[in-house]
Amino acid sequence: MNTEANVQKVKRKWNFWRVPTVFIGITTVALWTTHLLLREHLGEGRAADFIHWTVEMLLLLSMVMMLYRYIRQDLAELIQSKQSLTQTEAQLRALIDAMPNVISFKDADGRWLEANRAAEQLFQLDGVPYRGKTDSQLVQMIPFKKALLTCAASDEQTWEKGQVCQFNETLIMPDGSFRHLAVTKIPTYYPDGRRKGIAILGYDETEQHRAQEELMMAKEQLESLFKNNADGIVVVDLDGKIRAVNDAFEQIFGYTTGELLGKELPLQSEQSKRMISELHEVVINGGQVRGYETTKLKKDGTRIDISLTMSPIRNAVGEVVAISGIIRDISDQKRSMQALQESEERYRRLAEALHESEAKYRLIADNMSDLIRLVALDGTVHYASPSHKQLLGFTPEVFEGQSTFSYVHPDDVEPVKARFGQMVVENSPALIELRYQHCNGNWILLEALGMPITNAVGEVESFVLVGRDITERKRTEELLRNSDKLSMLGQLAAGIAHEIRNPLTALRGFIQLLHTQNVSNSMYCDIMLSELDRINFIVSELLVLAKPQAIHFQKRELGSLLGSVITLLESQALMNNVHILLEHGEGSLPSIVCEENQLKQVFINILKNAIEAMPDGGDIRICIGAESTRRVKIRFIDQGCGISSERVQKLGEPFYTTKEKGTGLGLMVSYKIIENHNGTIKIDSEVGIGTTVHITLPIAE
Repeated sequence: MNTEANVQKVKRKWNFWRVPTVFIGITTVALWTTHLLLREHLGEGRAADFIHWTVEMLLLLSMVMMLYRYIRQDLAELIQSKQSLTQTEAQLRALIDAMPNVISFKDADGRWLEANRAAEQLFQLDGVPYRGKTDSQLVQMIPFKKALLTCAASDEQTWEKGQVCQFNETLIMPDGSFRHLAVTKIPTYYPDGRRKGIAILGYDETEQHRAQEELMMAKEQLESLFKNNADGIVVVDLDGKIRAVNDAFEQIFGYTTGELLGKELPLQSEQSKRMISELHEVVINGGQVRGYETTKLKKDGTRIDISLTMSPIRNAVGEVVAISGIIRDISDQKRSMQALQESEERYRRLAEALHESEAKYRLIADNMSDLIRLVALDGTVHYASPSHKQLLGFTPEVFEGQSTFSYVHPDDVEPVKARFGQMVVENSPALIELRYQHCNGNWILLEALGMPITNAVGEVESFVLVGRDITERKRTEELLRNSDKLSMLGQLAAGIAHEIRNPLTALRGFIQLLHTQNVSNSMYCDIMLSELDRINFIVSELLVLAKPQAIHFQKRELGSLLGSVITLLESQALMNNVHILLEHGEGSLPSIVCEENQLKQVFINILKNAIEAMPDGGDIRICIGAESTRRVKIRFIDQGCGISSERVQKLGEPFYTTKEKGTGLGLMVSYKIIENHNGTIKIDSEVGIGTTVHITLPIAE
């Protein structure tokens, strides 16, 4: 290479001096020839002057020619060098941009000069005029404040040390992820020692960090698996020396780790040693031993049955360097298998007896009132007892071959399936409450006891379900709960009544005193006394909820009772555009024996319900007629919105109401009052037409 370069250099010099040399040579020959000719014709002096002048002109011309060629040569070389430099810079730029590492350059003042494509993508510099900006200025332009400030600090550390420095930096990306960089910073200086610039090379180690973290996690998991495994694990080298054992190995054989490490397996017989040696050879040659069953002695001399699995441990190049052994104590399993084999014979004999008794059991199942089903694991019904017809209205054939969940209420399907799964997992009976569809479309509440049936190996293969209708029982339980609520409410009412009656007594006494002293205001005193008596009556009604009251039955005219009630509610009815009409046959109305205030309470309650049921107004007809010679019938007929037949059946139950702010106690008390008067109460209603309340009471003799 050096020889060729020298040859090229000589050629360039010869090309530069070739024309001037030839020109001077030819000119010298021409001048000499001219000098000889002129000396013959003009003489020596004049010829010499001419030659001298000509030589000076030629020398000047030669210098001009050489200067021209020199300038032209340098200019061509300068243009060529610039083109070569531009091409080299483009190639270098393309090379730097193609590099996956982050590369950037800064001047002595920390201003960014250049960055490759990887750096632009990492710091999101696309479209950002970063050249000429310092890190502190770029903070306002890109979301890497902490990283840029850290970078500026490490730049200053590099200048202070004056040598190549390496840093590990972590970038928090805008999406919250992390990028780990190994950064090398190279300071450059001018010949006089002044700072020139700094080159930054960053290698993205994010994947290496992630791989290292995953490796550490895998190592921790393997160590946890080794330490906490229920099976005994032992690692031996190729010489048979123990290198590691876990806690389960110590528990199985009774040796401590200190008694085992660095020693051979504690085998008590030559036969055991030969067996282990043969198994080691199989594994060292690349094979595996799986589920090898044998018996071993523990440290205390107890013999146990074990299952042994052995595998090779290889190094990075695939060479076997150690052997891992997994030991499982199967003594209990062996005993269970033996017991199972012994019991299989008993089961065989029992199966014969069971086959004989199956017909008897089916006879019992066919005649039980409870529902009995045999259900497979997938929910298919294999047998349904005849009692299905009595309780559900369907014949047993409807259910057999179908899913047992087919007629279950949609809200109960998932809970029932969960209980079936629980029976499979726990292999134990489970009590299930569910709603099941009757053939008439109604839902009845069933209580079913599910009992799993297991096969010979203890696995659940089917279920027996025994169910009964608990609809009435649940209704009774609900009534009992409401009765408890009513009892508590009664106690509360008694307390309230007691607290109200005390100040009422004082008020009534003082009003009576004012009445005797001030005759002019006697009318107001009478009104206040009347209202106090009414308050006292309401308080007495509260006590009805607390405890039974002494009822004083007296003979009262029915028309008078109803008239006073109508007068009391007439203003409220008119405010709601409701007219109360009293209708009865000719002649006077019969008298009844009753507790006047209680019966008024019933009539007021019924009429108030009727008024509230007619927001658009209408007529309420009170029809009185003789049901027989000994009973009178009173009908309250309204033109309200009506009540559905399903809800009518629940009227009178404690706390059941059809009104938004109702308590569910009014009708319940009314039912009780009518019952105490040896009467009956019945409600008929039709949605959109109205409601009719029928009350019958005995006529006074």
